[in-house]
Amino acid sequence: MKNLLNVVALVAVLMVLAAFVGCSTGKDTNSAGLDSFSGKITSTSISSSSRISSFPAATSSDRNSAVRQRISSNDQGRKDLSQTAAGSSAPASGLPIRPVCGDGILESGEQCDDRNIVSGDGCSSSCSIIESGWTCSAGNPCTPICGDAIVVSYERCDDGNTNSNDGCAGNCLNIEHGWRCQRGTSCTPVCGDSIIRGTETCDDGGVVRGDGCSPLCQIEGCGDGFYDPNGTNNILGDSDDEQCDDGNTDNRDGCNTACKNVRTTG
Repeated sequence: MKNLLNVVALVAVLMVLAAFVGCSTGKDTNSAGLDSFSGKITSTSISSSSRISSFPAATSSDRNSAVRQRISSNDQGRKDLSQTAAGSSAPASGLPIRPVCGDGILESGEQCDDRNIVSGDGCSSSCSIIESGWTCSAGNPCTPICGDAIVVSYERCDDGNTNSNDGCAGNCLNIEHGWRCQRGTSCTPVCGDSIIRGTETCDDGGVVRGDGCSPLCQIEGCGDGFYDPNGTNNILGDSDDEQCDDGNTDNRDGCNTACKNVRTTG
């Protein structure tokens, strides 16, 4: 009987040892599994980071491609909307219609759309501003406004009107012969070319004072503000000679209307 009890006790001890060994092995297996899983996560993170860092920076071509994609998306949205309006089922694509600058379609939030995203051609790159000096219609290139005194694009001049024979042609494409246009907007006749234009009262082909036609192409004489000792006849010693010329007709300022010196009293 005693031997039987010893055998039972030994069996129980062996069973406890076996259970303990099994738990230890499971722990090692689980630990190894966790380490392997952690390594996979780390490897994946590094790989993803490498792929992200290798992406190139966005270029102008990328932006244009994005615009084209949005245009394509809008085209599908409009097609769906048209089908729905015609009595078909709801749009299949579910794509929303959004304003796209550069597609040539004037939509909500846009002031213009000239089929590009470039500023300086009448419509700003965001399609939110019609630039000064231009007029724009949807889907077409913007055109300069002739007659607004703003020179843009192919205009050679713009003097604030559409009249010809005033220095700037009526279509703003040419500066007329015999004229100068400062910055393209303020036109004056060329004095000294022997042709009387605009505000000129004479043009003798020169710009010499004392020959009857002033360097500003105005008829010389008393009161023009230019002192001419020989007078308008260019003969010294006669009554036509000027003693002064202050450019006005006030007899009380020391030079009278005949361009003679007079004494003034205080």
